Amino acid sequence: MHRHNIINKAFLIVAIFVLAGCTSPLDPKAKPVPQINFSHLEALSVRNGFVQIQQSFIEDDQTRLVSREFQASPAAFLQNYAANRFKTNGSPVRLVFDIEKAALSKVTEQINALSFMMGAETDIYKLDVFINLFPVDTGGRQTEPFTIFYQRKLVLSSNVSLAERDYRRFEFFEKMINDIDRAVNDIVTTKLNP
Repeated sequence: MHRHNIINKAFLIVAIFVLAGCTSPLDPKAKPVPQINFSHLEALSVRNGFVQIQQSFIEDDQTRLVSREFQASPAAFLQNYAANRFKTNGSPVRLVFDIEKAALSKVTEQINALSFMMGAETDIYKLDVFINLFPVDTGGRQTEPFTIFYQRKLVLSSNVSLAERDYRRFEFFEKMINDIDRAVNDIVTTKLNP
C-alpha cells in the first residue's frame, strides 16, 4: 500500500512536468519580436507641401556596434519613421527633417559586490537623439529650426532571458518613436500648420 502511494506520487510529479513542457508560454514576450511598423501613421503635409528627409549624423563605431543588438540603428528607425510620417515625394519642400544625432552606447557593469561574485552583469544602453525641423520659406530658404532633443536609457540584467532581452530592446525603440512622434505632431500641428 505504501509502495503503491509512492509510485502514484512519482507518476503524478512526472505527469506535471510533462504537461508543463507541452503547454505554450502565456507570456507574449516569449514569442518572436514583432517588427516596428509605421503603416498606421497618417502622412502629414506641411503648409500644403512636402518634407525632405536628411541625416547629418555620421554614425560612430560604437553606435554601429551596439545597433547590431537591435533590429536596426536608431537613425535607420528615424529615417523609416519620417518616410512614413510625412508626404515626401513632390514639391515644394516646406520642411527639412534632419537627423543631427542618433547615437547609441552600451556600458556593461556589475551593480554590487554580490552580483560580481555571482557573475551577474547589467547592460546599460543610452540613446541620444537630436532632430532639427527646418521650415522652408517660399523662396526655398531654410529658416530657424524647431529642435527635438531626446534621451532614453535601458537597463538589462544578464539574468533576463534572451526572449525578454529582445522584447525589451524592441520596446525601447518603439517608445522612442512614440515619444518623438508626439513632439513632431505638436510642432507640425501647432507651429507649422496652425
